[in-house]
Amino acid sequence: MDDPGIDLEPHYYKLQTLTPDVTSDFPVLPDRNSTVPRIIHQIWNDFIIPSELVENVPVLLKHHPRWKYHFWTLSTGRTFIRNRFPRLLEIYDSYTEPIDKSDLLRYVILFEYGGAFLDLDVYILRPLDRVVDSSYPCVVVREPPEHAVVLYKVEFYLANGIIFTRPGHPLFRQILDSIAVFRHNQRPCGTRMFTTNYLLYNNTLDIGTYSSKKNSVYVASSQFFLDDIDPGLHKYFRRHCRNFQRLDHLKQRGCATYVRNLKQHGKNSRYSFTKHLWAHTIPKFTFDEANDIRKIAPSATIYDSDEK
Repeated sequence: MDDPGIDLEPHYYKLQTLTPDVTSDFPVLPDRNSTVPRIIHQIWNDFIIPSELVENVPVLLKHHPRWKYHFWTLSTGRTFIRNRFPRLLEIYDSYTEPIDKSDLLRYVILFEYGGAFLDLDVYILRPLDRVVDSSYPCVVVREPPEHAVVLYKVEFYLANGIIFTRPGHPLFRQILDSIAVFRHNQRPCGTRMFTTNYLLYNNTLDIGTYSSKKNSVYVASSQFFLDDIDPGLHKYFRRHCRNFQRLDHLKQRGCATYVRNLKQHGKNSRYSFTKHLWAHTIPKFTFDEANDIRKIAPSATIYDSDEK
């Protein structure tokens, strides 16, 4: 990325960063007692995936030869919900946007099976084994801090396109129990709902209800998984951050972090597991019958409509 063209006075570069720079690899607990199964879940509307995202799948499989790969469509997902979570079927059917169905589906899949969920626009840079071997029973990922501060006006926000968890984790039980509460919101099961549930769960964790280690949640730095901000937002950030003097302190830190990250781009890339391709910035998807996931990943597990 070229110089952003935002002139900050020298002392603004000394503002505290929103998140510390990652200077070592993903942390691993000493007991190495992994409870997250080696299963990767991905979802698309149907079996024909966009040509623009096809390359991601064989790269993912190449890096994870000993992992199971489960692919879900909105139709097979509906059957799964009907069989295993019938109380949520009416809500699932009420959603008109595919992204809302996909959001709900990922939570029920992860609660039932555990494993890793990755959006299809996530490109793998190195194996994810270190994450599941870290012994954390659940790993969630922060949105790039600039997103949280400048877009959402908060210091903390979670992404829901990359998630690791053991099956039956109580965070996901809580999420499933809250779906009816959020059903009429915009993006009812999206990142705002996910973040809200984490914050509520974390407060409960602090008072001891879920205090055992097997129910803990580790929040990973965005630098491990989402090291680049949404490229469609650069113009917004440049315009917004040029009014630096008029911003409150938190947004000033967000803009200073944005500028520093652009100038230092790639510094921590050796620790990144993934690169987010931000699919919504692709002007138009193209589809080809050759891009049937059953051809691209013939070993993929597809939920059987007769499975109970």
